[in-house]
Amino acid sequence: MIVPEKIKIILEEIIKEKEIINKNNRGRPCSGLRNIIDGILFFLINNTSWNEMNKTIYGNGKTLYYHFTKFTRQGVFKELNNRILLDEYKNNKLDLSKICIDSTNIKNRLGSRVAVACCEVDCYGC
Repeated sequence: MIVPEKIKIILEEIIKEKEIINKNNRGRPCSGLRNIIDGILFFLINNTSWNEMNKTIYGNGKTLYYHFTKFTRQGVFKELNNRILLDEYKNNKLDLSKICIDSTNIKNRLGSRVAVACCEVDCYGC
């Protein structure tokens, strides 16, 4: 699966808006924001390990993992999801017939039940 260029551009905008990439001159220079984004997206799509990443293309797997966890903590991927959904809604391209809502009830040790809900945009089992 090839990630559209539009998604990469939105990711770059979000990261630059949140000023997540450190601009100081300490440590090694950054391998480039686009390489980091490409590496993280490759990892997510191909379900590989960080150690198996191609260092010549994407950089060190530890660096990619560092940025992935940093982006996750800062809410970059949630913001990406919100922007894509909002853009699709504004352009009347959002098809709600493909949304699947799933929930699970988990009994805790004290006897009360806790509901866990999950909402996926593409649900293959529905």
